[in-house]
Amino acid sequence: MIPFTNPEIQLELIRQQGQELAREAAQYRRARALRPEKPRHWPRFKRPSGQSVA
Repeated sequence: MIPFTNPEIQLELIRQQGQELAREAAQYRRARALRPEKPRHWPRFKRPSGQSVA
């Protein structure tokens, strides 16, 4: 990342990044809406109580 000293350029970059994130979030929401039959959560793996997670 190039350190810009001009605050106007910084604001413009932040605004562009925010728009990109909003677009990606909208695409993700649309994709989720098209495939609602998928499970919402990962399956929970049950471990024997004696084992540690290493």
